Amino acid sequence: GVQTCALPIYQYIGNNQYLITYTFYRDCVGIDAQTSIMLEYGSASCGLNSAISLLPTPGTGQQITQVCPGTLTTCDGGTATGIQEWEYTGVVTLSAQCPDWNFSATECCRNAAITTLVNPDSYNMYVEATLNNMISPNNSAVFSNIPIAFECIGQNNYYNHGGIDADGDSLVYSFITPRDAQGTPVTYVGGYSISNPLTSTPAVSINSVNGDVFMHPTVPEIAVIAVKIEEYRNGMLIGTVIRDIQVYTVVCNNNLPLASGING
Repeated sequence: GVQTCALPIYQYIGNNQYLITYTFYRDCVGIDAQTSIMLEYGSASCGLNSAISLLPTPGTGQQITQVCPGTLTTCDGGTATGIQEWEYTGVVTLSAQCPDWNFSATECCRNAAITTLVNPDSYNMYVEATLNNMISPNNSAVFSNIPIAFECIGQNNYYNHGGIDADGDSLVYSFITPRDAQGTPVTYVGGYSISNPLTSTPAVSINSVNGDVFMHPTVPEIAVIAVKIEEYRNGMLIGTVIRDIQVYTVVCNNNLPLASGING
């Protein structure tokens, strides 16, 4: 396996054109990154379907793993977990106003190290974004925090996406089951589920308003969590994005800091 997590986003650049950015995160012990990503896009209600190849952006493929001084990751020939960020882009022209544009990518394969899925590297990584451009052009939400999380066992942890919407649309967050293909969920190992994606006491939960994912891990695991972000404008759903997130629960020698003096 190679892919740990991925997401597609879109940006309106004028003249019915959208810049599509597909970002995935590669485990350095996996196979090499792809030279291009096939993006399928279309609208069922308008009877439209097409595809383009997204190409790597210059300088992409940088390691994003933070490790202690003197520690080498698998990207550098060491043993600590090493992750690279790869970004691919392309421009699509949407020829009609449709309520159900879908942008999707399916790539092999999920990380074989995942412990919460049955035969994880037998599954593809499928992510998608949707758009209703009947009201007006739209920019999808973007996320400033990478979809890789290292969380401390035995402590309360909060993962936040850092979601930002350039249009000021309202964002609503919810869990979904990670996908192998459109409409095809992966199969969890027994005991794991969409509501219990990793071993946590109290259980893993998500705040629908700000996207905070709470977890209090109790054992070492490598888990996947998929989050759908819905985008509303004046009460109408105008777009969605799926983020596929990989969580490493690890033994920590430090304690998370407790902040005081905030909100009284």
